[in-house]
Amino acid sequence: MIKSYLAISVIIFLVVAVAHLARLALGWQVQVGPNDVPMSLSWGGLLVSAVLTVWGVVLLRRGSP
Repeated sequence: MIKSYLAISVIIFLVVAVAHLARLALGWQVQVGPNDVPMSLSWGGLLVSAVLTVWGVVLLRRGSP
């Protein structure tokens, strides 16, 4: 049960990391209401989601967390 939760979490964090990477690579603009979201937030989001993805993969490979 915990491994399933961990695997789903890894997939979600991987999708988020890829989305941030795509935004940075393709220069997509994001707007929330009247405010533009700066690209620097995607750098932070990419870093955090990539670290959580790697951490989850390490825990999955280690066995039962």
